[in-house]
Amino acid sequence: MQHSGKHAFVTGGGTGIGLAIARALAAEGAEVTITGRRQKVLDQVAGGRIHAMAMDFTDEAVQINTIAKAVEERGPIQICVANAGIAEEHMGSNITFNAICPGYVDTDIITRNVESIKTRAGISEKDALAVMTSANQHGRLIHVDEVAQSAQWLCHPISGSINGQTVEIAGGQV
Repeated sequence: MQHSGKHAFVTGGGTGIGLAIARALAAEGAEVTITGRRQKVLDQVAGGRIHAMAMDFTDEAVQINTIAKAVEERGPIQICVANAGIAEEHMGSNITFNAICPGYVDTDIITRNVESIKTRAGISEKDALAVMTSANQHGRLIHVDEVAQSAQWLCHPISGSINGQTVEIAGGQV
């Protein structure tokens, strides 16, 4: 329970990679606030140590209010996963900012992309899926837990010297 007593804040935490990260952090004892645009989606996955709060990431006032409410309810944020994407302004402080850049991850987005590629290119579903899996150097989709475990590692104190880095999870791309 390496994150016991910590408050983690995960943007885009209601589905896919963000949800996997939130679940991994909660499994290690963190109280996790997940945010996203759709409260209904967030409510469906919230429970236990995972707490849902809708937040429009494009509205700074909403961001400030949501974060303040999360801090009020669960205490200071020790772990922040900007899964919705921001450029991490605190270089040189004791806060680390890193970017995880996965290749094609086995999420609902893949299902939608397969349909789109199939329709646009006039190919089979199998061939459309192969377009994405072949883009990952190891020739398969990445599992959400692979990304979540990388995020978990970056949140651990032993990785405190890793800052301002891009961690590519794509089966060997360089």
